[in-house]
Amino acid sequence: MILTLGTLDVSSYLSGYKVSYETLLSSKSGRNARGNNTVEIVNRKYKLNCSFGPMTQEEMQRFLKAIQSYVLAVRFFDPREKVEKTIKAYTGTPEPEAYYVDGTNTMYKPFNLNFIEL
Repeated sequence: MILTLGTLDVSSYLSGYKVSYETLLSSKSGRNARGNNTVEIVNRKYKLNCSFGPMTQEEMQRFLKAIQSYVLAVRFFDPREKVEKTIKAYTGTPEPEAYYVDGTNTMYKPFNLNFIEL
């Protein structure tokens, strides 16, 4: 398992996966008039940058239903800790684009989507 959205394991749909360790700084952070840099860390959050490969209509339907709620549980493999982690995250807007639609089959193009910890 690399990535699960809610209860749907989407690991087989992944074509690329990157874990970003975001550091959030306060508005007081920055360089002062003397040229000294001040850093005040407010929090640290995960951002998962995912690339998904082509999907059939059935796969896309399952995927879109899994991310339908704006906030969802995301379980992923954290390479820094070498463990699976679960976060509450929100996602960008999915934009499925069809390769083709022939009346009985639909195939969707690869796409990217991020999952950002709340």
